[in-house]
Amino acid sequence: MTLEIKNANAAAQLTEIAGVLLQAAADIEATRTAVNAFINSPDLVSRTYDSIRAQYTNLHMPVLQGMLWYIDEMLADQDTYRSQMTTLKGCHLNEAALLTQLSTAKTLDNIAKQASPC
Repeated sequence: MTLEIKNANAAAQLTEIAGVLLQAAADIEATRTAVNAFINSPDLVSRTYDSIRAQYTNLHMPVLQGMLWYIDEMLADQDTYRSQMTTLKGCHLNEAALLTQLSTAKTLDNIAKQASPC
């Protein structure tokens, strides 16, 4: 399915998607900061805390890092797409792809918000 829209409309959509992605990245960073504070806390000492620390270090932190890398890739793709758009007078955009990107960005933001202890 294609949708013909004006470049200004596409630019506005890309800006909206970028805003959602940047907010998701900020939420993920806040979560990472809180998890790091827990992991590095010298006050919590027991085998249970050590087990929880190991789980956060080995499972949760890599997932959060992967989400940040994914966001970075999506933002880079947007920059490429935006530069290609500026060379076109009119363009045909894949509406489904744009909606999928926006949905993915919002999902990442929701995941980061749910994971955030703040």
